[in-house]
Amino acid sequence: MRIVECVPNFSEGRRKEVIDAIANAIRSTPNITLLDVEYNADHNRSVITFVGEPESVKLAALAGPRRPWSLSILHNTRESIRGWELSMLFHLSRSPGSQWMIA
Repeated sequence: MRIVECVPNFSEGRRKEVIDAIANAIRSTPNITLLDVEYNADHNRSVITFVGEPESVKLAALAGPRRPWSLSILHNTRESIRGWELSMLFHLSRSPGSQWMIA
C-alpha cells in the first residue's frame, strides 16, 4: 500500500466556519487521516495536512474546497470554487513523483 501526504493551503484564515468545513470534508473522506490544521488570520491562509492512499488523497483534496461552497458559506464572496479546484489540481499535478494530471 502506498501512502502520500498532501499539504494544501487555502486562501482563508479568518473565518473559522469555512476552515472547519474544509477540514471536516477532508477528515470525512474514506482512508484519510487528518494530521494538522493551521491558520493565520493576518495572512488569511490555512494549511491542512493529511495522508492516505493516493486516490483517497485526491478525493479529499477536492472535497475540502467543495464543502464550504455547498454550505453556502462562500456564495456571497469573491472566492471561486472552480479556481480553488483548478489550483489544487495544478499543485497535485506538479508534486514530485505525482502521476496525476490536469484533466
